Amino acid sequence: FEWIPYKNLDTLVFTSNTGDTDSLFLRKGKRYMDCKIDPLSPFPQDSIEKFYIPYYFSNDTTKNFGNYPGETIIAMTKTTKNKTRIGFGIVTNDAIFYGLRYFDIKELRKAKLTDLQTELKTYNDILVIEPDTSNQKWSTLDHYVLRMYWSKSDGLVRFDKNNNVQYTLTKKYGL
Repeated sequence: FEWIPYKNLDTLVFTSNTGDTDSLFLRKGKRYMDCKIDPLSPFPQDSIEKFYIPYYFSNDTTKNFGNYPGETIIAMTKTTKNKTRIGFGIVTNDAIFYGLRYFDIKELRKAKLTDLQTELKTYNDILVIEPDTSNQKWSTLDHYVLRMYWSKSDGLVRFDKNNNVQYTLTKKYGL
């Protein structure tokens, strides 16, 4: 959980270098066990624990936050063999990071973190996340997200699309 800096119901506002704005309305994280054989067993041997943080974005036309699952900004799974994987993603009005990009927790602990200067802050704990090679078939589309910048302390702080369009976190509200 050290990679998840969000509290309940945070709102993230991103502004692009072209003047566009997108807001993400984070919901309360959801945690559950996925049981394969005997859901009544107190210690199912084949269970997978899952946790994710859903969100909605500014022009989401459903506005039915109670029933619509929304998108996922971060997801974690822990398997029966104690392997923990963390996935990162972003979908907005005109930006899509195709598929969550999953990393083994051991890989993340060894990852080289970099610095990033934004209007809000200078970060020294940035993981640069690029799409999995299987998702690069959409890389010519304008809405394709080339990379995400995830801060261990603040979460998603920037994402870059094709055509040199960058969205940077400019405001963060928490409840």
